[in-house]
Amino acid sequence: MKKQKINNLLVNIVGMVISFVLGWYVLDSLLLAIALAVLVFLLITYVLKRKAKLNMKLKHIDDAYNFVNLMNVHMLSTNSVYEAYKSAENYLSVDFCGIDSDEYHSHLNEISNSYDINAFKMYVNTLIIYDNDGGNYKEMEKIPTSLCQKTKIYHHQLISNKKNKLYEISTLYVLWLIVICFLRATIADYYVSMMKDVVYQLSIFSILACGFICYFMAYIDCLNAKIKGL
Repeated sequence: MKKQKINNLLVNIVGMVISFVLGWYVLDSLLLAIALAVLVFLLITYVLKRKAKLNMKLKHIDDAYNFVNLMNVHMLSTNSVYEAYKSAENYLSVDFCGIDSDEYHSHLNEISNSYDINAFKMYVNTLIIYDNDGGNYKEMEKIPTSLCQKTKIYHHQLISNKKNKLYEISTLYVLWLIVICFLRATIADYYVSMMKDVVYQLSIFSILACGFICYFMAYIDCLNAKIKGL
């Protein structure tokens, strides 16, 4: 957790420095450069919070998937749900470790509610029903297990596809910034005289600010990995 905070701080600092240097070079104004850096800082902070939530969601999906698979494997050698759990405990996420037999059902329900994964909730409910009433476990767990597997596959595939799109957008955005800097360098005298007019300064600042906002909105869309029904 501490390492992640340090990494986030470094990302924020680098983002602010780059945007400040860019703003100062393009806008020829210390005040507007600071304003652009503050805007980028706020955008990066918001995006990092969203990214942390997505990473936690993906971790929960992976942990739930791992729990389901290990339970199914160990249920092949026993009819006791708790015995199967104890056999698999050493290979499970810390969220699933150290559960007493008396608290097993309630603890699993708490985890499934906090994970908020529909397929995993269905699996846990099926597990509890089997533990209370018995039945054909293999048939009972077939659909919930399949949904848990699909949830993992769909989410990771969705994130991968969105990252590819984000890479394309990032490439275009960097080229756009290079064009602006190129214009600043090639028509330096005219550009500097133009920047003496506040209207032109604010216009270029608005273009840069809108560009950063649109880019980070695209990044946020990449972090939105909600799949209806899963």
